[in-house]
Amino acid sequence: MDDPIKEKLKDIMGGRILDVATGQGNLIEYIKELFPEYDEIVGIDNSPKAIKASEEKYSGGNIRFEQMDASAMSFD
Repeated sequence: MDDPIKEKLKDIMGGRILDVATGQGNLIEYIKELFPEYDEIVGIDNSPKAIKASEEKYSGGNIRFEQMDASAMSFD
């Protein structure tokens, strides 16, 4: 493998993945490639424009986006 990130994470199962500061969701494709058997990807960002762009790019399925401040997340 030429990608050091893929090499380090190759043995980790996806499960539920949180993409903090997702922006327009550009990292989502990479996450899907790294963890093809993920349960859910949740992208959070403080910008409503970024969330809207992400939702347009990835509609439906087990990928969702929420407007949220990373320093005050509402997850358990």
